[in-house]
Amino acid sequence: MKDLTEVILRDKPDICILLGPFLEANHKLIETEVLPKSFDEIFADEIKVLHEKIEDLNTQILLVSSYKDAHADMVYPTPQYALLKLV
Repeated sequence: MKDLTEVILRDKPDICILLGPFLEANHKLIETEVLPKSFDEIFADEIKVLHEKIEDLNTQILLVSSYKDAHADMVYPTPQYALLKLV
């Protein structure tokens, strides 16, 4: 996410389309580690950091959900993400 943020700050695109999964349900670390936060909180924290760093730009972020995300319902078509209020 840090590298992506740097590219957005440097190139200042009109839109950045991010395709999930962002926190893949079958990732080894998720399957074997005890995480200090919920999947929803981890995802929201990452998006909040991105938002805070680029909020002064006119760049719009479009998140495309994935049924493979650990914090999303495993249905198709995938519903939109329910994010905590960022601002």
